[in-house]
Amino acid sequence: MIVSRIMIISDSHGYNDWVKAAVKRAEHFDMLIHCGDLQCDPKEIEDMVSCPCYMVRGNCDYRADLPSSRTVLVPDHKIYIVHGHIQGVQYDLDDLENEAFSNGCDIALFGHTHRPCLEQENGITMFNPGSVAQPRQDSREKTYGILEIDEYGEFQLYHEVIGKK
Repeated sequence: MIVSRIMIISDSHGYNDWVKAAVKRAEHFDMLIHCGDLQCDPKEIEDMVSCPCYMVRGNCDYRADLPSSRTVLVPDHKIYIVHGHIQGVQYDLDDLENEAFSNGCDIALFGHTHRPCLEQENGITMFNPGSVAQPRQDSREKTYGILEIDEYGEFQLYHEVIGKK
């Protein structure tokens, strides 16, 4: 039985119609995490949902009063959230992995590359939901992520598609 379902988005760049489409497609979730580059007032996204929202500042969020990183506790796990530009995720995930580990986290969520990614190294699961607005992977599919945690603390992270560029 799923005890927690979390929607993960990134790199919406002000295209909130795509955020709305993703929220509608995801249907139900207990929390929304945005990994940065909102390029809008965070309240606009918060107003789309009726659950807690956790957001971080991306390299294009010049005016946003958001932290550059944050940790969130969920059942049996601790999540590290960043945009990823400071950690150089466009080159490799080593700094992201090290920061997540240093913060006692077993899940690291990031954005910046606009490409879906799921990797595990040294007990850290690193996940990029891709972009809901400006995808850069070959398929050009607009994507978001879902994190489901069951009653035993086991989790599953996966990507969902909302459309093509």
